Amino acid sequence: MSELNIKIGDNQRSIPAPASVADAIKAFDRDVLKRSLAAKLNGEEVDLNRELSTGDEVLSIEPITADTRDGLEVIRHSTAHLLAAAVLDLFPGTKLGVGPALLDDPRYGFFYDVIAPRNLTEEDLPVIEKKMRELAKRNLPYRRENVDKARILEIFKERDEPLKCELIEEKVNGSASVYYIENSPFIDFCLGPHVPHTGKLSSFKLLALSGAYWKGDAEREQMQRIYGIAFAKQEELDAWLKQREEAEKRDHRRLGRELDLFSIDDNYGQGLILWHPKGGIIRNEMEKPLKEELERRNYSFVYTPHIAKRQLWFTSGHEGNYADSMYAPTTIEDEEYRLKPMNCPLHIGIYKASPKSYRDLPQRYSELGTVYRAELSGTLHGLMRVRGFTVDDAHLFI
Repeated sequence: MSELNIKIGDNQRSIPAPASVADAIKAFDRDVLKRSLAAKLNGEEVDLNRELSTGDEVLSIEPITADTRDGLEVIRHSTAHLLAAAVLDLFPGTKLGVGPALLDDPRYGFFYDVIAPRNLTEEDLPVIEKKMRELAKRNLPYRRENVDKARILEIFKERDEPLKCELIEEKVNGSASVYYIENSPFIDFCLGPHVPHTGKLSSFKLLALSGAYWKGDAEREQMQRIYGIAFAKQEELDAWLKQREEAEKRDHRRLGRELDLFSIDDNYGQGLILWHPKGGIIRNEMEKPLKEELERRNYSFVYTPHIAKRQLWFTSGHEGNYADSMYAPTTIEDEEYRLKPMNCPLHIGIYKASPKSYRDLPQRYSELGTVYRAELSGTLHGLMRVRGFTVDDAHLFI
């Protein structure tokens, strides 16, 4: 009988082959296996049911448990796939985009981009979440198969998933792993790993629905992004939701509305702030100490237009490197103009307006200048991410 040489932590032993990663962990410590969601096999993250290859090599296994960052990523990634399975079950014909785990976003834990047969609404979220819980309770296994590129394309063409086919053409060379949730309509290609079965997922909640463009390109398909959060334990989820509830009470968008400080009106444009009189007072008080400090440092205040000839932005390099974030050109008397995304080239124009001797240096310019960025609607967030905002720009010419 052939054997496998396994190392977990500082311990090493041989176990009979054939065996999976789960079998190896079980041979060392059954309790650790109960807490494991996936594992690292010689540094590569793999599923617990991955079969181990025989040979003289010592196989190093590091269990990934729910109380680690890697474990949380496995939970959230698996929950994103559970979400997709629920949407496919409820809305046959849905086209899938991508569905990653989010570990560093304080607002969400995962999302999945979809194009459903009809426009989804916030009222659909509880229905989708209920379906997710039904699938979770059935303990459906996550299965992985390694498939060559031609077969993967065939699978997703048969399922009429053009966006997935596009990703496969771009990302897959020889072969790739395909995952499916047994007895569900969901199948995807990704690196994994996933939890062993859906029963490992219970502490999750769907949070929001927003618009998104495929690959973030406004010229491509418009999708709907479903956001959610997931944890290993219900008490962690409850604590996070409580914290979120408290944060919402202090949300600047809510306070801005309740205190009559500012507003955002779709009739005027998303991401464009209307400052009310009370908000203007606060803004003015915030600007005072900044202006006083700039005056103390001998800066001169300048003012520049909100629009400039397009050729200026070619000269500055903005057109070549930043065009996607700029508003489209407008033509006036056969000359193209663009709203400014930055103040810098215009301050240079002030400096160049007259000859300077070394005795005139340094020249210090400051401006509270409004600039404009063509941000996608899905990225806008109150005052934090907008399409028009004021920059406290200062430039020193020496």
